[in-house]
Amino acid sequence: MPTRQQSALGRLMLAGLAVLTIVAGWARYTNAKRKATTTRIPPFSTLPAHFAPPEKTRWGRGSRAPYPTGAYWLNAALGDVPVPATPYQVAITPKGAQLSYGFKRRRATSEAQLDPFGVDWFLQPVSDGGDAATVASEAASRVKKVEAEAGGFFVASGDALYGYSNRTQNATLERRSALGATADYGGVGVVLCKGSPLVAVELDKGKSVVLAPGGAGGGQAGRITSVEMKDDIRLVTLKDSSQWVLVSLGCDVSLSSKGEAFGVTASSSACVVRIGIAPSSKEDWSMLRKAATTYSVGGAPAFDLNGPDPGTYHLRWDKRGDGDLYMLAAPHHVSTLVDSSVDEGRSYLTGAKGTMHWFKGDGWKLREALPDVSLASASFRDGRVDRDTLTTIKQQCERDVRRPHRTRSSGRGAYGALYFEGKELGRLARLALVCADAGSDEASQKATNDLATRLSRWLARDDVVGRDKTWGGTVARSGYPINSTVGATGDSFADFGNALFSDHHFQFGYYAYAAAVVKALHVDGARLIDEWRPRLDALVLDYANPPRGYQSYARAFPEHGRHKDWYDGHSWATGLVAYPTGKSQESSSEAAHGYLGAALYGEAIHDASLAAWGRLCLATEVRGAQTYWRMDPSSDVYDPAFAVNRVAGGVAGGAAVATTWFGSNPEYVHGINCLPVLTGLTDLLIDGEDACAEAPILTQALARKHKPVEPAWRGFAVASLAAASPDEAWAEAVELDEAKFDDGASKANLLHWVAASKAMGPAPACGDVEASNATELPWNASDVADQTCDGNLACAALGLSGFCCPQADGYMFGCCPVLK
Repeated sequence: MPTRQQSALGRLMLAGLAVLTIVAGWARYTNAKRKATTTRIPPFSTLPAHFAPPEKTRWGRGSRAPYPTGAYWLNAALGDVPVPATPYQVAITPKGAQLSYGFKRRRATSEAQLDPFGVDWFLQPVSDGGDAATVASEAASRVKKVEAEAGGFFVASGDALYGYSNRTQNATLERRSALGATADYGGVGVVLCKGSPLVAVELDKGKSVVLAPGGAGGGQAGRITSVEMKDDIRLVTLKDSSQWVLVSLGCDVSLSSKGEAFGVTASSSACVVRIGIAPSSKEDWSMLRKAATTYSVGGAPAFDLNGPDPGTYHLRWDKRGDGDLYMLAAPHHVSTLVDSSVDEGRSYLTGAKGTMHWFKGDGWKLREALPDVSLASASFRDGRVDRDTLTTIKQQCERDVRRPHRTRSSGRGAYGALYFEGKELGRLARLALVCADAGSDEASQKATNDLATRLSRWLARDDVVGRDKTWGGTVARSGYPINSTVGATGDSFADFGNALFSDHHFQFGYYAYAAAVVKALHVDGARLIDEWRPRLDALVLDYANPPRGYQSYARAFPEHGRHKDWYDGHSWATGLVAYPTGKSQESSSEAAHGYLGAALYGEAIHDASLAAWGRLCLATEVRGAQTYWRMDPSSDVYDPAFAVNRVAGGVAGGAAVATTWFGSNPEYVHGINCLPVLTGLTDLLIDGEDACAEAPILTQALARKHKPVEPAWRGFAVASLAAASPDEAWAEAVELDEAKFDDGASKANLLHWVAASKAMGPAPACGDVEASNATELPWNASDVADQTCDGNLACAALGLSGFCCPQADGYMFGCCPVLK
């Protein structure tokens, strides 16, 4: 029996052992916690001041970063280039505004459709004021004087008026919003607002403006030949026989004696004058009268991403006037409108995207059915792919994962590796998923590990992208002047203009998608994503920043997405570049892929609102692609002469082209709107009807003997054909050389898509569809009848002038109708 001392010692030893046990347990817990805690990499470093900063004299009150570099009205902040405020185009110059209705001079061929800008009206603020009659008379005197001095060779009284004026004041952009802006000339504001049936010009008390007609064409001077009052609306006929309406809301209006110009004055109080194309039918006049007195100065979209139906959103217009607001809607608005009573029917006005509809009200409720987003293919997950097909794909996976990684490198002044690195990450990400679907776990793991390693190394670099505080965003360093920062090449258009805020959704979307795959498949994916969050957020939110108030919203980036145009329903790829036809975009499929990546990234970081935001952006982008990139000659969106191409290579604010920046081959045009190929994206963009429509064009291209389709592009043509004829597409796909696929593509991925397409359901009955005459363009350079840019409509639509097809040195632009 132990003594008391022994018992005490035992208790002490037991207590000590307990303490040691607790300490040891706490140490193990602490070490485990330390291992689970992620050390996040720091954000991208800040770049020096941007080499092309905002011109402050053009930006109004409250302007600061982040600037809306994707806004459709940005041309007004970049120079004197027209803004496509559909159905009109308005150029904001230091001497005043210029107004055009491009549809009246539309040109359409199988190469392009273009609504050229031509000055129909000059709107010039005048500083001396006076009553309206005096303003008109003095303007007429100036016109006569300059025309006399020039020997009568001015083609428009407005040209003479502008030529005489010494005014050089830049307008400042005020009331900037997603749906509009106002160019303020110091008390005279020209409203830029898409969907407006009439252009509004606002005058403060005591201010005056001259409205002078543009040229009549054929070397004739523009003149107002008659003015007829129809109730309170002036019906104005010009020398070119076009008819316009002039609506005065409290302004004094006077016409000069020989029709050179109107004088408009706000004599007793602020007033508004509105101008636009006149209707011809009784019904259209009735609608115009309803629309005349109330107008919009812009507005913004509104969302409920956490609500029961995040696919429903609103366009809320900022209206002026006491009556009902009547605006013009585009075709995709008609398709997604929730309350059909808002639609008052077809209007008499046509924009670059077809006949427009009258919508009543200052709020449009629109709805998209949001697609499910998933990394797994339902066709494979549900066991709808047969065993032999699975075996073929599995064997191809095991070969493709051993292919050496390849990314095009960037030389000084050349297009860079940022985009191509993203495509390679996308290739590995899809390969990892494809191999998993096919049952090749080993190949999937290898692709996943390679992906995680490659993405981690790229995100750790500090010589590729950085944070710009001048405009606000994440941009490529390559576009900066040499020696200004590490990685600079001196070419502002390096990396496809990324430093100019172009193509961010194309490029950064690949990184978002890759991160989502790492999170899903990598054994340490959750930790890696958390470690990379500061830099991944900087990429994803740069182009897909949700609205204020939601979890991932970041003040450093533009709200509602950098590239998204919520009126047009799709994105514009161009940033700080001003083209005569407005902003533009080529690859509708890469744009949609970017938002798919954002949705998947939102799910990966457990942000439901970002996931819903990505899905809504994806749905609207797909709607835009199906409506404005995939064409039906029988619809009224595009002229049938152009729509025979079935797919547009690029869409701009005032034009659409059947070409790409690197060539007009049909396989380029169709392929660039198919890549990257994957289930959950390609099947959204290309349905059976689309595939049947483009099948004759692609089949004819694939059979071409003269300058045959390059191996890298054959895969995309086969992918497009799969929805129409999966068996034929499979036979083509298995014969393709696995070593000659495009950057970001693999043979296993193509086989996976064709197999999934076949498993989705029976192939459509395409019937006998004749080959489109779009493939009968003069493909040989010697057959191009006109070497000028203007004589080749796709080049003219890009704003090129001089010789294009070819240039004097023999170089053939990509917009020329010549096989590359």
